[in-house]
Amino acid sequence: MVEERTQENLALEEEKINNYEKTLLSLVELVEQRDTYTGGHSQRVATYSRLIAEKMGYSVAECDLIYRAGILHDIGKIVTPDAVLLKPGKLDELEYRLIREHAATGASMLQNIPMYVELSKIVAAHHERYDGTGYPNGIKGEEIPKLARLMIVADAFDAMTTNRIYKPRMSIKDAISELRNLSGIQFHPEVIEASIEVLHNIVIDTGITQLPSSEMENKRFAYFFEDALTKTYNPHYLDLLLVQNQHSRKKYYFIGLFIHEFTAYNNKFSWDQGDLFLKEFADILRQYYGNDLIFRLHGDDFIIMSDRALIINQSIFTELLSVSNNLVTLDFKEFNTDDHPVHSLAELEKLLE
Repeated sequence: MVEERTQENLALEEEKINNYEKTLLSLVELVEQRDTYTGGHSQRVATYSRLIAEKMGYSVAECDLIYRAGILHDIGKIVTPDAVLLKPGKLDELEYRLIREHAATGASMLQNIPMYVELSKIVAAHHERYDGTGYPNGIKGEEIPKLARLMIVADAFDAMTTNRIYKPRMSIKDAISELRNLSGIQFHPEVIEASIEVLHNIVIDTGITQLPSSEMENKRFAYFFEDALTKTYNPHYLDLLLVQNQHSRKKYYFIGLFIHEFTAYNNKFSWDQGDLFLKEFADILRQYYGNDLIFRLHGDDFIIMSDRALIINQSIFTELLSVSNNLVTLDFKEFNTDDHPVHSLAELEKLLE
């Protein structure tokens, strides 16, 4: 009877552990559904961390521990507001402070579960730095848990080698050079050499991107980059594409379309009619240039961006302009990035002056 009861208790304990695992993995999946990049990132960080741990001679149990910590290291993002987590651009100071909370939040969630106490210590420290300028606790050097030191490198390496919408990925060679440069500053020196030996053989999936690949992701993308009135893209997206092109150096063709005397139109016909005019103008652009990127640059200026040469047929606007009794006029400017390299919205606006 004692043996039977013992087996029952062991089975119940195993079921309890499985339930814990399933619950946490469900939370990780929820984070992944909110932010597609985070999900792939967590898996890669877990894999890189375990490879480094194996290289450094850690036990099987420790290698398993850091792998599980890698899977869960961003679980604290479950409480990060969507406006911050999903923002496909650089964060401002307040947004950065909000997202920094995920390390402490994730550790707090995990440390309340006895079997995850050790794992929570790794999660808590995965954004600390060797020089003490990291977060959440600003610990440094030997104060950082040993396994966390590995994950700090794995986490940073994946960020460097993954395409972000606002920052193209580094090559493995450049990323490894960056790891070396930051040894003794961000990373623990004893971890760097082993990490480099492992990571220089990693095969990077160059298809990983934060650009939308589904209808739902398009909707989220639109939250940040769609002009609410015309449903074209806003200047923030144009700026990011121009910044990205500093590295890819693709040839793009642009047409600037400038609506003149639009204030007079609004004063004569009302602002509501002005909004309707802009919507119809954008609809015409989509009808003829739907395969290209269309931006509303300012209140009454638009930009078409394409990887092919563009030609504007002014007659497509004749009917719309006639509605304004020809009070409104249009002006156009064409250029390409070979003849006029532009790497930011500010440079583009200066070119269009």
